[in-house]
Amino acid sequence: MKDNENVIAILLDENDDRNVILVNDEEEEVEFQQICIVPFNDELYAILRPLNMKGVDDGGAIVFHICLDETAETEEEAMANGYLEIESDDYIADAVFNEFLAMLEE
Repeated sequence: MKDNENVIAILLDENDDRNVILVNDEEEEVEFQQICIVPFNDELYAILRPLNMKGVDDGGAIVFHICLDETAETEEEAMANGYLEIESDDYIADAVFNEFLAMLEE
């Protein structure tokens, strides 16, 4: 992944399965494997597996809310100005993960 590439654009490109790199609160780079994009309640969520994150079990995954810029005039601008945030609402995170499991069964 190049420094100038947009993480959200990579995640939303169904043909791009590269790992993505995010920066945590301590300014450390963390590499994530893409697991799935899940639409839930008119929002998009990314399930990502950290590959080098302290405190997360091997095989563990994190649900991120994909926050697009709703004021943007184009899809590209919405992604460029968007951001990811860890879903802190346990109910939503669990529901998104359950939706992912249901998608696997289809």
